[in-house]
Amino acid sequence: IPLIVHTHRFIQVTLFLLSLFFLTEQLFTQVFFWKKKTSAIGFTVAVNPLNPSTVYAEGTAGTIIVSYNFGQTWQQYSSLEISFIREILVHPSDTNTIFCAEFTGGLLKSTDNGSSWSIVLEDYGIDGEAFSYDPQHPDTMYAGNFNDASVYRSSDRGATWQLQGDAGSALCAL
Repeated sequence: IPLIVHTHRFIQVTLFLLSLFFLTEQLFTQVFFWKKKTSAIGFTVAVNPLNPSTVYAEGTAGTIIVSYNFGQTWQQYSSLEISFIREILVHPSDTNTIFCAEFTGGLLKSTDNGSSWSIVLEDYGIDGEAFSYDPQHPDTMYAGNFNDASVYRSSDRGATWQLQGDAGSALCAL
């Protein structure tokens, strides 16, 4: 009986190792590479959290382009009065609400799916990903200003912002 148990384990281990070999060989033999789909600047990309096939990106300076098919094709979406968009954020429960920011142009908000924009936080700029929402309470949002390290909080989906304090140095991400 011990011989049968050892033989059975040997077969199990052998089959397991063979499956790893074939899986590893498949992983290393497949070639993945990036293909350029648009002439966009590409400082930022945002995915619609309720419809992941919808992707937003900066096109030419100050414009947003959108793809409705996971980035296969792109079209003009919206124009802004800012030059280099550093971050785009789509609200997780209301995807008609979109936020954009550039290095120094303020935090902009659209509540009509990008048709119109308003500045909700002036003298605000980022160099990274420095505004976000609380995943448990998405109407509570935070924004960190790159230039003076100020941290702001909004409890009304970004309509108004209150200064919370100073992070101490240039803020690149929250």
